[in-house]
Amino acid sequence: SYVVMDVIADINSSTGGAASTDTITVGLGTVNYQGGLSKAPASVTAQVASGATFTIHKTSMAIANLALTSAPTLTDGAIVGQFNVTAGSSGDVILKTVSISQAGSLIQASSSVVLNVYGSDAPTTLLGTATAVGSTNIYAVTLNTTNGWTVAKGTTQYLIVKANLGSATGLVTTTGSYTYQINAQTATWNDGVTNGIGINPIIATPINGQVSNF
Repeated sequence: SYVVMDVIADINSSTGGAASTDTITVGLGTVNYQGGLSKAPASVTAQVASGATFTIHKTSMAIANLALTSAPTLTDGAIVGQFNVTAGSSGDVILKTVSISQAGSLIQASSSVVLNVYGSDAPTTLLGTATAVGSTNIYAVTLNTTNGWTVAKGTTQYLIVKANLGSATGLVTTTGSYTYQINAQTATWNDGVTNGIGINPIIATPINGQVSNF
């Protein structure tokens, strides 16, 4: 049998000069042990001297789909997607960009829908705009170009994606029931020190938004 040892370090309180984007590897040297029956002490040099190398950040960021309370109607300004953004307890997260894509039977290859992005902390203040063209194209939204969008440490805010249908082109116009979906493809954020950090690798992308029926 075997046991698993977790090695946990509070990197933010390090006095040895640890900084954002530093890499660290934790390894085992000589292991001392005692036989359960013989009680005889012994030692062995670890066969695996080091674990995986990982990158240090001052905090963590996670993004996930937040389901809509109901399927929106096809009106200008309809909320078509919402995504939770959670900052770790160690520090604020400053979201810089998010890439989104559109999908569903409502759109065609030539469809173009302007998407406006807002934050739940100020839902009437525009954070950024993107025009998504086609069912597979991905468009990046730069959130509040100067400062980014801040989520306070230990809290969750959510992004609100609204469809500006006043300038939409190429949507299916025939009678029938159609679907529309907004997906978060990628994101970059700042941990208070370093720009350009991607979504945590434990989060699978794209993050699929709720399918809305129109």
